[in-house]
Amino acid sequence: MTEDEKMALATFKFGIISEFVTGVKLGFGDKQRLLAEKSERSYQIPMSKRTKLAALRSCNGFTAIEPPVTRSKV
Repeated sequence: MTEDEKMALATFKFGIISEFVTGVKLGFGDKQRLLAEKSERSYQIPMSKRTKLAALRSCNGFTAIEPPVTRSKV
């Protein structure tokens, strides 16, 4: 993955979670409603043919957006 592709993916991910992490005050039940709305939308995900965000449907905190662990080739 090139640096530009990494930046595009990071920007996309931040755009998805920004309302949860930028200090926007959400009322009772708003986080759950917003999470449900975001998980149902279709997106143009950088470097992917997928359009849905599986990580939001099974959200388990920040581990859902961490990059996958890969073994380095030595």
